[in-house]
Amino acid sequence: MGTSSDISTWENFWHWEKSTYDTVDVKRVYIYLAGDLTAGVVLSQILYWFVPNSRDKLKLRITKEGLYWLAQPRSYWKEQFGLSSSQVGRAFRILKERELIVTRIYKFNAAPTTHIGFHQNFFPLLTNALNSGRDFTKTAGQFGKNGKSITQDY
Repeated sequence: MGTSSDISTWENFWHWEKSTYDTVDVKRVYIYLAGDLTAGVVLSQILYWFVPNSRDKLKLRITKEGLYWLAQPRSYWKEQFGLSSSQVGRAFRILKERELIVTRIYKFNAAPTTHIGFHQNFFPLLTNALNSGRDFTKTAGQFGKNGKSITQDY
């Protein structure tokens, strides 16, 4: 269980916001590739597992057919992002239809388990998106031209 927090003032909120790291990092290009916010978030988390850690060690240990695979149960995706079963299923359907990921059933801990890998089209699709003319290179602190914030009516 976590500790309780008093978020009754802006100052308390700012302190809490700066001190917590319970975040989800999603590059905008992943949302663009998926064509859907939820599927883009799931894609980003799948990629998290495929990218080496800060010591350049791979997080994945499962290899089949000469490729690395991720084996996470549906419950992982539900808990990680607070998604329903139908949202998880929909996100994976989108990622497979867009040829970003593939899934296979292999045994894991002696039970048939869905394994997630990347479709052979992933890198060409990512390259095309990055070369599409859309700006996916924004860095922290960029708001608008000359660093000025942009005001917009909603």
